[in-house]
Amino acid sequence: MNELTGLVLLAGSSQSDTSIHYLSGFTAPDPFLFLRTNSANYLVVSAMEKGRAEKQSRPGTKVFTPAEIGLTRKQSGKMGNQIIALIEKAKIRRIQVPPDFPVGIFRALEKKVNISIAGKPVCPERKVKTKEEISKLRQSQQSAVAAMNAATALIGSAGIDRQNRLLVGPVPDRVFLTSENVRQLIHKTLIDHDCAGIETIVAGGDQATDPHERGHGQLYAGQAIIIDIFPRSEKTGYWGDLTRTVCRGRAAPDLKKLYKAVKAAQAAALRAVKPGVCADEVHLAAKKAFEQRGYETKETDGRHVGFIHGTGHGVGLDIHELPRVGTSGETLEIGNVITIEPGLYYPGLGGVRIEDTIVVTEKGWRYLAPCPKKFELL
Repeated sequence: MNELTGLVLLAGSSQSDTSIHYLSGFTAPDPFLFLRTNSANYLVVSAMEKGRAEKQSRPGTKVFTPAEIGLTRKQSGKMGNQIIALIEKAKIRRIQVPPDFPVGIFRALEKKVNISIAGKPVCPERKVKTKEEISKLRQSQQSAVAAMNAATALIGSAGIDRQNRLLVGPVPDRVFLTSENVRQLIHKTLIDHDCAGIETIVAGGDQATDPHERGHGQLYAGQAIIIDIFPRSEKTGYWGDLTRTVCRGRAAPDLKKLYKAVKAAQAAALRAVKPGVCADEVHLAAKKAFEQRGYETKETDGRHVGFIHGTGHGVGLDIHELPRVGTSGETLEIGNVITIEPGLYYPGLGGVRIEDTIVVTEKGWRYLAPCPKKFELL
């Protein structure tokens, strides 16, 4: 009998989905079961999915239907029954589940099997990307660059009326340019690159002072417009992540100064990136660059302003992965794929964020896919 504890993951239970994808190579729209032991990986999928699962799953993965592990159609409707039948077939004495495992199923199982919650990350190896993964990530990042170039070209081509509103289209049929228009173009471009755009941000003026505001309505000249694109490849499941801030027309001196400070902070953070460095030091480099230029992070009128988020995060099968680039205490390693995205946010002035996704290399880092940084579109 196998003495090792098996790790059970369920598709459809938050981050477990991408861990199953990483470990087995298989994804499906409906819930299914995955078990990892010291000798093999097991999948339990519907009869409809078995053929595809056998083709797509990694070598060493054993694929079963509920019927093949001894369950009737009625019994197979409960995931707890599938888990018990599978661990019996795999001859596992104990199982572990991730912290995001459904509590209802956990409660039912603990009455019948030796079950515990894993105290460590399910796939710590995901922090370091293989050459194949980096290639997949680069393809997604290239789609983000193509969409960004399309978005900035549209904004840069816009006319400006007497109320500083942006307009696009041929005269005399010009229409007002909105966040929704730009986002639609971004999503169309991503589709052309076999990627999906999710929660894309096109936020101008004071909307841009909330880092996760998607943006809506009329866009204006002279205001900072944050464009944050994070596409997911429909083919591979890997993400890209890219942010630029632009201004159609001339920006006020204070806004130009804000942009230059963010660009300098990103450059300082990038200079700090190398293997063996604590990610906190990268964050501190950006923070110091802002402080040296007089930009405070504080609470004003009940709202936090300044540099109010971390400097970056890992990117892979999830848009936010380890390592975190902030106050995490994590050490950067060769093969980490991370974002570097400092920003400043001051209501009444505007918000600016610049983000690139990079690979940590033996000598420092390199862009996944370079993209121009230009603020004023004149």
